[in-house]
Amino acid sequence: MGASVKLVFDGRFVLDEERIRKINELLKIRSDSSKGGFTYEYHIFRKDDYYYTTSDIDDIFKEDNAKHNRITELHIKSKKESDLDLFLAFENEGSALGLSGENRDFVYLLASDLKDYINNEVNVRRNIKLFTVREYRFILNMVLSTLFICLPLAALIYYILSYIPPGYEEALKSDDILTKIDYLIKYKSSIKNSAGIILLIPLLIVGPFVAMFIPSMINRIYRYIFPGNIYLIGKMISEHEKRLKYRDKIIWSIIISLGITIIGGIIVYTIISPII
Repeated sequence: MGASVKLVFDGRFVLDEERIRKINELLKIRSDSSKGGFTYEYHIFRKDDYYYTTSDIDDIFKEDNAKHNRITELHIKSKKESDLDLFLAFENEGSALGLSGENRDFVYLLASDLKDYINNEVNVRRNIKLFTVREYRFILNMVLSTLFICLPLAALIYYILSYIPPGYEEALKSDDILTKIDYLIKYKSSIKNSAGIILLIPLLIVGPFVAMFIPSMINRIYRYIFPGNIYLIGKMISEHEKRLKYRDKIIWSIIISLGITIIGGIIVYTIISPII
């Protein structure tokens, strides 16, 4: 009785030589233990539109993997003559596994081995669910747009139309010309204040457009600090190390700045509080 398994792995992967060799080892062990055996090959896709297939895993580690010709996708597929249909993909969108064969136990064992290793050792970068799912991001943008435009704008219009400076009734009933003039001066100054508030309207209109980019900005910052779906082979290893060093400097700068600010605030408060 045959079996079929399809999996889409959570998180983002980090593939280096050690992890690729381990995946290859898991496949080889199961291949040697199977009755009919199965053979597989690697399909490598690069940024410069170059593509090739190889059965020798060492060909992958010979890649230059610079920015202009970096690896963008890695597929592991069973060959046509195999009694097992295997498809393991590592792509920009994530990683997935497709597995089917006549030997049910063998299919489940291999799927379990690959699933455990990839989930625990390969896909080590977790996604921010709220900012990576397009539907949630759209809903969030709509909510932010409503909050930034409708509510403040309605409150602003109501304030402008309904606001009457204090003293209106007294000035209306009074026969004293000075009282009326004084009221007009106050009323004019209140109009100036309202004009300042009216200037906030463009900000309320621009605000939602800025808010629409907040999720993607947070997502980009997170992905830069914690990079994923990358192949640490060739020149990309040194690029990755530079990014990690730069990230550590930024984090330590923020921590030190916060520490200095907090300590400075405590010192100032300690000095000023007895005087107050």
